Amino acid sequence: MIVENNGAIANFDETAMVEVPCLVGVNGPEPLAMGKIPSFQKGLMEQQVAVEKLVVDAWIEGSYQKLWQAIALSKTVPSASVAKLSSMN
Repeated sequence: MIVENNGAIANFDETAMVEVPCLVGVNGPEPLAMGKIPSFQKGLMEQQVAVEKLVVDAWIEGSYQKLWQAIALSKTVPSASVAKLSSMN
């Protein structure tokens, strides 16, 4: 399930939303402790969290610059020039 990290991944941002195995009870999902993740996977996850935060900030602030940064940083966009074109549409 996708839940707030809250220590499920020991070496990752506590407030980030993560997809981890959970036990579901009357109080909702409780994430299972996964321990630490390898540096490579952690880096990919941190990059995705940065993209998501930039998108939210861009929307709240009406910031074209932050939207462009989010699109350029996204792993789904092949280059910054493509990001610039995408954010203009």
